[in-house]
Amino acid sequence: MKRVVIIAPTSTVAQQNAISTYFADLSKYSYWHWAPDVWLISSTVEPLEPVTIRETLMNLAPGVYVLILRVEPGEMPAWAAYGALKWGEWIRQSWDQRG
Repeated sequence: MKRVVIIAPTSTVAQQNAISTYFADLSKYSYWHWAPDVWLISSTVEPLEPVTIRETLMNLAPGVYVLILRVEPGEMPAWAAYGALKWGEWIRQSWDQRG
């Protein structure tokens, strides 16, 4: 499984919606977007290259600042959360799987 974290701290609500819609419309991705400006993306079929994602986001949300971090297969970063149960459920189901 391929995984990336996208952080877009300067994004507007319209830009966030454009980014979410892009990933939602592509069935090859699963994504988490419960916190503004942050997306966790996973894919079992599509490579997730930070540079490619950055270029896509620049077209979807011109001028937005972004940071894309790839999480290598087999490595699950330690994490902790406090908030709605849905926040942790998706991470446990989609990211706690090794591979």
